[in-house]
Amino acid sequence: MHHRYFIRFAIGVLCSTLLNGQALRAQPAPYTIEVILPMTGPSAFSGQSESKAVLAMERMVNDAGGVRGQHIHFDVHDDQGSPQVAVELTNAAIASHAPVIIGAGLTASCSAIGALVERTGPVEYCVSPGYTPATGSYCFAVGVSLQNSTRTYLDFLKSRGLTRLAYVSSNDTTGLVQRQSVGEALALPEYRDIQIVDEEKVNPGDLSASTQVAKIQAARPDVIMTMTSGTAFGTLVHGLADAGLDVPMLSTTANANRDELTQFASYLPHQLYFTGYRFQLGAQLNDRTIRAQATAMTNAFTLVGAGAPTSTQAATWDAALLVVSGLRQLGPSMTAEQLRDYLLSLHAFPGVLGTYDFRGNQRGLDQRALIMVGWRPATQDYYPAANDAGKAAPR
Repeated sequence: MHHRYFIRFAIGVLCSTLLNGQALRAQPAPYTIEVILPMTGPSAFSGQSESKAVLAMERMVNDAGGVRGQHIHFDVHDDQGSPQVAVELTNAAIASHAPVIIGAGLTASCSAIGALVERTGPVEYCVSPGYTPATGSYCFAVGVSLQNSTRTYLDFLKSRGLTRLAYVSSNDTTGLVQRQSVGEALALPEYRDIQIVDEEKVNPGDLSASTQVAKIQAARPDVIMTMTSGTAFGTLVHGLADAGLDVPMLSTTANANRDELTQFASYLPHQLYFTGYRFQLGAQLNDRTIRAQATAMTNAFTLVGAGAPTSTQAATWDAALLVVSGLRQLGPSMTAEQLRDYLLSLHAFPGVLGTYDFRGNQRGLDQRALIMVGWRPATQDYYPAANDAGKAAPR
């Protein structure tokens, strides 16, 4: 009796094992999408923030059954904010025949990656708006161009009557590109009333900006524009606060990071503005399609405990959304060439930042997508500094 029971038990275990094995074999491994971001170093605030966007996208897609029944996984690699490390990570992705890389997070790193992949792939989807991809290449970038962003800042200054500008840039490739964009825009007739009364540079790893702050204070600006980010931004606003200099400030969307701004709350100027996108208008947003996309993103962020998404995170979200869209269309065997051609053909594609049209535009968006948003240090939240037409709102 015991012998027959043992045989039946053994057969049951064997059948169960075989069935479980078949189930395991039937479930393919997740489809991996390579991501390169500065998870450590002076720009870690930005990289860690952007990584939450791909984590939220992964959760949303997989909760819905994946892509063609296969889960996806965004494999985040840390380039430490170094173009050299970004190149090493890119070479590894090329060796593994990856069709796409999302990243890097800094303009200099994106440029270094672009030099490798521009003509032959894989597709690079840079999440730094400062990078300018070559038309028709394998390289793409989030948001609007730096030139369009700069003009949005200057249009905002004109609308507020702010003309004495102190400009602070980082002493690196990103800072050089941004300063060049500002110089080109200020040379246009419509901005002739705006003048740079002082210009300073800071190193990304500087722990003090007292020398620069003293020169800014002596120039008596009525507005400060700084494209520094992360640690350098914190050092600058700390120095300005210590000097008692509190004038309106414009800054890069890389600093529109709730965690970062909360950490620097006691040093921030009372008027701090960033370029932003219409999804940040919330109840004031008239475009239902963008509102629906923003709701989906916000729900996904909530699921992974990432808080309210910023414009920088939304840009990374859209990059991931577009890549996943290509994967859905082309399948897991998609090549870099197929993905590039798919993206270049897209138009009327709804994202969070706007409606994308890549025909002749490696970004899919132009200046019409931008507005200005402000940050309230006291309540630690954003507010629209422009209406739904992108024009400056009343103070």
